[in-house]
Amino acid sequence: MGVILRIAFRNMKRRKARYIMTTITLVIGVALFGGILIARDSFKVMFIEDIDRRMGTADILVRNKATDDGWFDPDTIEDDIEDLDHVVDVSYRISGFNVYVASSPDGNQLDNSTRTSVYGIDPGDSDERDIGGNPTILDPEDTDDTIEELLDDAENDEVIITESLKIKLGNDFEAGDTIWVLPREGEELGYASENTGTWLTLDVIAIIRDLGEARDFDPETPEDYNIPSQGACLFTNLDTAHDLVDGTNNYRGLVNLVAINIDDVNNAASVADDVEDELDDDNWVSCDLKSDTIEDINQSVEIMMTMFIMFALIALILSIILILNIFNIIKEEQEYETGMFQAIGASKSETFRMFLAQGAIMGIIGALIGTICSFFMSYLIFQLTVESLKNMPGFIGETFAQTEAQIILLPQTLGVTFAVGAISCIIAAIYPSWKASRKPVIECLNPLAKKSEREKKHHSRRILFGVIAGAIVAYGAWLLYGVGAVGGPGGGGMSEAAIAFVGPTLILLGIIWLLALFVGPLTAGFIKLFGKYLKQTKLLTKKNVLRHRKRTVLTFSMIAITVSYLVGISVYMGSMREGIKTTVTDVMGCDVRIFIGNAPPSFRGDLKDVDGVDEVMAVTHQNAQLWDDNEWFGHSLLEEDYDESVSVHILDPDIVKERMTSTTILEPSDLTLEDMMDKLEKKDKLIITEKEADKFDLDVGDDIQVRFSLGLSYPTVDALLERDDSNAQEQYTVRELEVVAIVEKFQGFATGEIVGQDEDEFNIYISWQTWEDVTRYDLPGGNTDLVFRKITESGNQQLDAMQTDWFNFSSVEPLINGINEIDYYTTRMEYYSPSIDNATIFNPNMINLTTPVVGLRTQDYGKLKSDAYFGTHQLIDKSNAYTGNTIEQLLNTTDKVCVVDQSYIKGQQVNNPSFGINSSIRIFPQEFQS
Repeated sequence: MGVILRIAFRNMKRRKARYIMTTITLVIGVALFGGILIARDSFKVMFIEDIDRRMGTADILVRNKATDDGWFDPDTIEDDIEDLDHVVDVSYRISGFNVYVASSPDGNQLDNSTRTSVYGIDPGDSDERDIGGNPTILDPEDTDDTIEELLDDAENDEVIITESLKIKLGNDFEAGDTIWVLPREGEELGYASENTGTWLTLDVIAIIRDLGEARDFDPETPEDYNIPSQGACLFTNLDTAHDLVDGTNNYRGLVNLVAINIDDVNNAASVADDVEDELDDDNWVSCDLKSDTIEDINQSVEIMMTMFIMFALIALILSIILILNIFNIIKEEQEYETGMFQAIGASKSETFRMFLAQGAIMGIIGALIGTICSFFMSYLIFQLTVESLKNMPGFIGETFAQTEAQIILLPQTLGVTFAVGAISCIIAAIYPSWKASRKPVIECLNPLAKKSEREKKHHSRRILFGVIAGAIVAYGAWLLYGVGAVGGPGGGGMSEAAIAFVGPTLILLGIIWLLALFVGPLTAGFIKLFGKYLKQTKLLTKKNVLRHRKRTVLTFSMIAITVSYLVGISVYMGSMREGIKTTVTDVMGCDVRIFIGNAPPSFRGDLKDVDGVDEVMAVTHQNAQLWDDNEWFGHSLLEEDYDESVSVHILDPDIVKERMTSTTILEPSDLTLEDMMDKLEKKDKLIITEKEADKFDLDVGDDIQVRFSLGLSYPTVDALLERDDSNAQEQYTVRELEVVAIVEKFQGFATGEIVGQDEDEFNIYISWQTWEDVTRYDLPGGNTDLVFRKITESGNQQLDAMQTDWFNFSSVEPLINGINEIDYYTTRMEYYSPSIDNATIFNPNMINLTTPVVGLRTQDYGKLKSDAYFGTHQLIDKSNAYTGNTIEQLLNTTDKVCVVDQSYIKGQQVNNPSFGINSSIRIFPQEFQS
């Protein structure tokens, strides 16, 4: 140990209390800073582990697009993939196929089955078990097994289904029940589509809620993956999967999907590229499942941690200021010793090193203790944050409900924490050490001399410091109101979250620095303000405050930063609580949301009867397009890729006016929520937001044409069942609606672009009254309030579902005419019949569509009206030999003519492209069963 170091230790022992307090200050700052860094690492690991737990550890998927449905022999690529760097596990699966599942043997494919995805895995493979996730087992409730463990113990005729499929199979369906499955190309295999009793029978051993273990992707669009298990899906072993999806071919021993787990998800993108390069074939395509998710996680964690890091940096700054202040005091207390040290021959550099050694010793000790304490601080931060997230409503709270706090200690994080603490203390000691070494020996040995005779006025230095402080304020303002105002990364590449914290912090520090330069005038003003309380001590107070200007400035700065720090935390946490509350209230607009497919608005009555439910509002969302600049803006249901979207939100005005009072109305400015809803309740009215008003140049009172999407019609039953949109036709109607109000935000609805969504989304709002008016007149059968017929009771359920039972209308006509509530009615004759076009050589195998044949009434007789009163239609084309603008007018003839739907034309044109107007068709007569 050198002489300088021994002297440094001796000086520290003599002023033990000051150095201990300084070290404690450093420990607190380092512990807070390091704790936040450790908490950040722990959050990242926690999120990634949660993703793996829920979705499985598959990081990359691989498919082959060279063969039909992507079949390949896994032995041909196994070695190539497993030898790649970072690859840990490789499993082979079957996916991308659909079958039809029924819960009863008494039914048919069209009416009683559900289109279901098949996901085949090898449950006995150790890699598959490692890659698999941990879905929620809903039934049976007393098991914690994984999908792989359940299937490994199962027979080939036992499967696992998802919650979505269970719902479609019926509320009473449970694990242990049997399902009937129509395999792919089932009719060619001998299964009858019209009789579910002939289908393959399987037993359900479990019902699960899977969030993503079953993942797949289209080789043509590898950047997007899908999750079949979020809908109706069944999990099987590979042998059962082949039974279901092979059809008339035999693909035993082949698979069509590879799932890969790697050692570090941050390498997913590079490993995906390596897989394609190693296979050395353009027909192999990989899909990176995790990189985008990891990026989102990092962004979320950074946003959350930026706030804490800024507070930790402020704590470090406070520590540095306190250390600087104490060193200035120590420097003055040791002036005589410093003078003696230099008088016996010590150089200025040795004096500098002596003081700096004291700072280094404190820095090392404080940083070491602070780094150790950062573990406990990180646990506190992590635990409090996780508990806060658990208590948040909705999906966030549900996501964190099962999360356990686990602190992750990374060597690099601990190293950074220690280095920041030690360097901070050394930096704080540099200036006082330099000043002590530069002080003349005579001044050190004569500390009682009048310093006023020796001190100089450093006006130039104050001006320089003022310029620097002003520049800091200006830079902070530019970050906050310049870069931050336009959004996106800026200010040296900082994120918006970082700018939101760095900008105000720089402004705060700059203002404090500027005020510190005017500590003299501020002191004078203070004394003048409180002069009557200070009385005779005014002069003494001023001299004491200004006698050690540096100490006063540092103390002032420290107090100002501390107060700002505490106030900032209080305001931030309070704002965050209110912000979360406001966001939940504004976005949700309710306590619980229930998503139900194809439920009537009257279903709200059943929910309202549930105990604890105060009010229920039925809402539906539809796709639409708006007429703008002589073209339709938005997208149709048949468009897969689109840049803009228009959503119609259909709501109940009476409930909105009572429950969603946070809705902000822009125009008319004097319009109340109640008046706005009263206007919306009228026919053909809509509400828009400021975004739609600016985009389409709309104001209150303006009209705009809206094209409502009413669904898709398919040319054949096969196309309907397979969801083949290639020849589908979108049904729509156009209405002109009037803008009754423009709102800034609509409580309970998304009024702007959704985070992470590429397309530009627009929103309009209409009432149920307007929507029912649209559907009443424009949907098929829209003007029909009630339909009844005689039920066929032959004893054969398949026949009863297809065959109409005839009856004599004269026997029920007096009854109908006697009901006053019935304004008018019509009669029809209808049945389902196979049909082909007359130009085709008869071949029963070519009949793939069972056509509904409907006989319509074309004339009125009292309450018995023409079918023109019921629903609307649009003539696309007609024969020139007949006159009329409606179906009823065209059919009002004794000729053997018929009117067909456009989808029927398209279906027939599959086999006969020339089929169209004036073509003849054969309608097979109905066969009655006695």
